[in-house]
Amino acid sequence: IDRFGEPGCDWWVPVGSEIQLPAGFTTCEGDALESLRVARAIPAWGRELTENMLPPEARLETTDISYQKGCYIGQEVISRIKSAGKVNRLLTRFEIHAADAAPGPLTDARGREAGHITTVAPATNDAEADTRHALGFLKRTADADTLRLAAATVRVVP
Repeated sequence: IDRFGEPGCDWWVPVGSEIQLPAGFTTCEGDALESLRVARAIPAWGRELTENMLPPEARLETTDISYQKGCYIGQEVISRIKSAGKVNRLLTRFEIHAADAAPGPLTDARGREAGHITTVAPATNDAEADTRHALGFLKRTADADTLRLAAATVRVVP
């Protein structure tokens, strides 16, 4: 599979089981897996993906939508978005300069709503103690140079 932007495989192992991995394989689970998901901007159901979210907002149009397929539910909306070429918000990676950052609304310098942080990656080492990586949605009209999450400064990560 290529779920996180590099070759790998999923292993489903019962809790408490001990497995012997083949040579060259390593595991990635828990906080390390969540940090990898955020770093690669992979949306998760219940956080970035909800029933009110449009797939192009989560940048899924190149990997999860077929424009050549026959009819399907929601096709008209997706086709209109493709024709218009824009959505009102986009899944974005952020860097937050605060050790205790939590999901919440983003504001700009004037205090206007600029988006929403949906996931803050757990710190997996001491180097990440004061800077956290996050995923969320940034409004198309937001001033990305002046973002704040509560009292923390936020920077868009390309």
